[in-house]
Amino acid sequence: MILAKGANPNATDEFGKTPLMTACGTGAPRCIPILVKAGADVNIKDRDGVTALHECFYRGNSDCLYEIMKFKPDTSIKQRTGKLPFDCVFIDNMHETLNYCLSDKEFLKLINNDPCMTPSSANIEQLISQAIMYKA
Repeated sequence: MILAKGANPNATDEFGKTPLMTACGTGAPRCIPILVKAGADVNIKDRDGVTALHECFYRGNSDCLYEIMKFKPDTSIKQRTGKLPFDCVFIDNMHETLNYCLSDKEFLKLINNDPCMTPSSANIEQLISQAIMYKA
């Protein structure tokens, strides 16, 4: 990915999505460092308050999640509905992403005991009830 000279890495589309959000949402981890080094803000919110970090969790893109965490995004930003980025892993039952977040040693070093990146009791209960519901 090459940015045109003078291109705004924080430009938004009609939904308020930036190129970084799109990269995180579509699973393009190699674009993340390029965009951030070009000046992309990892904490910009779209019209719904969704950040690039939210996008990684929504879409279950573990590679993007690992890449964006290197740039220390604010993990405490809530979207319009009040969800933290980590809460979004529970919305679509992203078991593989949750497993990655809880067990990958390199990822755990990046989050460094961040309380916003740890499942709450309520989230775990929700995940268990969803799992039971899907098994029934």
